Amino acid sequence: MADTSTSTAAGHNDQQLQQLSSSFHPPSQMRIDGVNIEESWKNWIQKFELFLLASRAENLPDKNKVAMFLSSIGDEGLHIYNTFVFDDEALRDNYATVKQKFVDYCSPHKNVVFERYNFWKTTQSVGETIDAFVTTLRLHAKTCQFEQHRDSMLRDRIVLGCNDVRLQERLLREPDLTLCKAINICRAAEATKEQIRTIKSASGTATAQTVNEVQKHRSVKQEKSTCQKCGTTHSPRSCPAYGKQCNWCSGWSHYEVMCYKKRSESSAQQLKPQQKSVNRGRQVQRRSDRGRSSLRRGQRSASRDVNALTENTENQLYVGVIGVNSVTESEKTWYKELMIEVHPISCKLDCGAEANIISKQTYNSLHTKQRIRPSDTVLTTFGAWKIKPLGVVRLAVMHNYSQFDVDFYVTDFDAVTLIGLPTSIQLARSDKMSR
Repeated sequence: MADTSTSTAAGHNDQQLQQLSSSFHPPSQMRIDGVNIEESWKNWIQKFELFLLASRAENLPDKNKVAMFLSSIGDEGLHIYNTFVFDDEALRDNYATVKQKFVDYCSPHKNVVFERYNFWKTTQSVGETIDAFVTTLRLHAKTCQFEQHRDSMLRDRIVLGCNDVRLQERLLREPDLTLCKAINICRAAEATKEQIRTIKSASGTATAQTVNEVQKHRSVKQEKSTCQKCGTTHSPRSCPAYGKQCNWCSGWSHYEVMCYKKRSESSAQQLKPQQKSVNRGRQVQRRSDRGRSSLRRGQRSASRDVNALTENTENQLYVGVIGVNSVTESEKTWYKELMIEVHPISCKLDCGAEANIISKQTYNSLHTKQRIRPSDTVLTTFGAWKIKPLGVVRLAVMHNYSQFDVDFYVTDFDAVTLIGLPTSIQLARSDKMSR
């Protein structure tokens, strides 16, 4: 009774194993080419022998295993088998002999020197982990015949081939370094780098949040400042004057109360008496100096008037009549004493001039450290005469406890220091603020 149940269980197990083995399939045909034939053979034979074991065919007769081998390896493998020469025809059905024939065919003689050259030139690629690098080295070492020195050769190549200079220094400082210890140190270094990268990423997020808070604070601060277009406070990009036309200058996107041109013209009104005197001087000059000859005679006379600049081109400016060290009683009303580089200098205010002029002699008397810079500007005189200045210098002008950095064109003749319209407007604003 017991024998019957045991035989029944054995038969049931055999049936299950037979069903299980039928579910396995042989590997695909072996790919044979002239470059990677050895690697293809190693991969294929490993898969085939695993198939024999899984399908319970490893105990079959050699003739059956050879038949399975040749039917699975493919047409190219079968052609190679037909070229083999056997000492005994009976060996054609011997599985071990057939397998060895393929090993000899697919694994040509190794050049140990070249294999070791490939081993020693192997380096860790960027982004390659230490485990992947060690696996590559182990595969190269299999054909180098290192024998008992294999671990020491792998250790040396890890130290010399890793792509981290600091890690190399750490490994070289380690006494009694072994292969296992070198791998563990490299793994610890990789883990530390990853942890630091995570910490920095979190810190970067916190920094970005801080920057956003600062920008938000700046935006709130900007909202509280007075707009230069409408004169009110509002949030950015919501100015009520946008697209509106100014009633004063017919310009766009600002109100009349904030019009820059209107404020400039109002400041210029402070110099209106001086402007009238300048106009009278010009009218007299025009009547007396008709033509170039009369202008030359006027320049050689006691007044030695010098006419300067109208902006006809990009590098030309207009300057009114400059008296050379000769000031009449009627002209004193449009002269003003200014502190230039802490020296009191009598200056002529000319609202019709567009630049400031100082003579080389006056400049030298200031004993300033400011140097004359080259300039391409041409001073055009009345009657189209042109004067080339020596250059331009920036000087400090003090007026009503305010300091202005002003550019002066330096002339080579002893002319009265001239203050043009732009600087005159600044002085008028200073007068208004002092009042």
